[in-house]
Amino acid sequence: MPKGQTSHPPLAREIIYAEPFAMARRLKGAKALTLLESVQRHEHLGRYSFLAADPRLTLRVVDGVAHLDGIASTEAPLALLQRLLDENRTSHLANLPPFQGGWAGFISYDYGRHLEPKAKLPAFNPIAPDMEFHFFDTVIGIDHLQERAWIFARDEQQADALEQRLRLKQKPHEQQAVTGFASNFTRPDYERAINRTVEYILAGDIFQANITQTFAAPEPEGFDCYALYETLRRKNPATFAGLMDYDSIKLISSSPERLVRFDGKTAEARPIKGTRKRDADPARDAALIMELQASRKDR
Repeated sequence: MPKGQTSHPPLAREIIYAEPFAMARRLKGAKALTLLESVQRHEHLGRYSFLAADPRLTLRVVDGVAHLDGIASTEAPLALLQRLLDENRTSHLANLPPFQGGWAGFISYDYGRHLEPKAKLPAFNPIAPDMEFHFFDTVIGIDHLQERAWIFARDEQQADALEQRLRLKQKPHEQQAVTGFASNFTRPDYERAINRTVEYILAGDIFQANITQTFAAPEPEGFDCYALYETLRRKNPATFAGLMDYDSIKLISSSPERLVRFDGKTAEARPIKGTRKRDADPARDAALIMELQASRKDR
């Protein structure tokens, strides 16, 4: 497809509304299954969920080298991704869930090594590609506000095949306990990192830092990432949750906030840390402002 050209609008077929994770269970085993789910639902932030699988294209970057459908490319990964975005634009049907086909995937934190090669970053053992994106031309879009769901596909045959899979019964599963977690930080190391961060802030070098640690545990026999995600979504229902069942890695996420939203014209950030909810009562609202201003951590 020439650069800048968009595809025809997808076919939209309404299907029976169901929980997104229940649909994902029925598609288990499909290639590159990607579930982007709003478990904690709000009209503006958690209205939609999306489920896709069996992509038409796959871009995977390993150690800084891009591979398109398994074939290595000499293009810089981000430049290649931008070209693929330009060449595979999708048009949309109005008044329906907004993601009706396109690219979905992840960029790993460690890809920053290639963006800032001079940065002194600690040694690491990569367990995931630098990035991985899939182009889906069949997507399930779910509107939780209206309690309606649709299949978006290129044609009737694609829609028929996906709808048939959604009729399959879910296989029973058992949850395996994951135990033996170990951190890559000792308590003294963690405390030293906090003290250094405070020093950097007081010196004016930075205003914020995320002090993170990695917890690792042996994978139990018969481990099921779907069962783990099911437990997470039940115990920590989040506005932005996700499950990516890829050959290269299994990713599970859960967050109450969205880092950034970009609709092609406007970028929007809605942080939770360092904020307070507004209150309709003026006195209470003023008290919340004072509380935020007085907080050494949040102000």
